[in-house]
Amino acid sequence: MTQLAIVMNMPNRHMPPQYKLKQRNLKQRNLKQQGFTLLEILLVLMIAVALASLSTGDLQRLLHRVQLSYQTSLLIETLQHQALQARRSGQHKTFQVETNSLWLDQRIIYQAPEGSTLHWQPDRAGQPLSLFSDGSNSGGLLQLQPSGLPPSNVRLYWLSGEIRDESFTAH
Repeated sequence: MTQLAIVMNMPNRHMPPQYKLKQRNLKQRNLKQQGFTLLEILLVLMIAVALASLSTGDLQRLLHRVQLSYQTSLLIETLQHQALQARRSGQHKTFQVETNSLWLDQRIIYQAPEGSTLHWQPDRAGQPLSLFSDGSNSGGLLQLQPSGLPPSNVRLYWLSGEIRDESFTAH
């Protein structure tokens, strides 16, 4: 081991011939491996393109889910704000649910994203979506349905007045 260390620290001219040959072979091997061949580069690019094409669909679905989650939160926040206003004013509020918007007093208070629909399913048939001054509401399910994705469910509990996202709960 010390002999190898001595040989390695030895200048080139004092090196035994067999070590000079090994050193020359290492240099030649290093020169050959300094770059990549065109074939290697093309192979890596083909693999990268294949992986990117596989993940594009998953990425699109993830972006749509994030957008849906944001829109659901926005819808809940809008309803909670209106419930607070109903309690403060002492007057109940009745909404009209159109194809893609929520109306109050002939103005839009929530607009669903393009290609999405809103659907109101009251707990009692024919009852409109209403928020009452005592903090309760008419009760029902407000669905935000984007095209190509499962709906987002916003549940209104009539007695407690709670408004909750139930999109990801098991049924």
